[in-house]
Amino acid sequence: MAAATSVKVTQVKNQYLQRYAEFTAAANALDNSGSQDVFSLDVAGLVRIAIHITVATNALAAFAIKGLVSEADTTYVTLKSTAGQFTSPSGILIDTSGDLTAQAVGEGWFVLNVAGFAKIKIFANSAGASSTIALKGSGV
Repeated sequence: MAAATSVKVTQVKNQYLQRYAEFTAAANALDNSGSQDVFSLDVAGLVRIAIHITVATNALAAFAIKGLVSEADTTYVTLKSTAGQFTSPSGILIDTSGDLTAQAVGEGWFVLNVAGFAKIKIFANSAGASSTIALKGSGV
């Protein structure tokens, strides 16, 4: 199991007092041993993020989005993790490309309202012996 990749804000613009951030992370290796913490996004001060994922080698067997409300907290709460939550987005999950829990090799995406969260983590695992997942996106 690979260590989680911490994704930092690579660009911040203060236009009309609104924060803008871009996220990019290189491919992270996955295996099929269970849910793996693959990305950590600093979203403090952002309202909404749009994330594009690229899966290679094998499809995913699981995908979850977890959030940390405060930097002082250590417990991430599961925000979305089931097929139905991704195929029928509601609440803070604004829209998706489909069922990210079974994302095939190729590309997928989601848009998430992150107002009030300090960090977001992405958890995933491979349906086969190994996969890779890469991430890029932006937020305001």
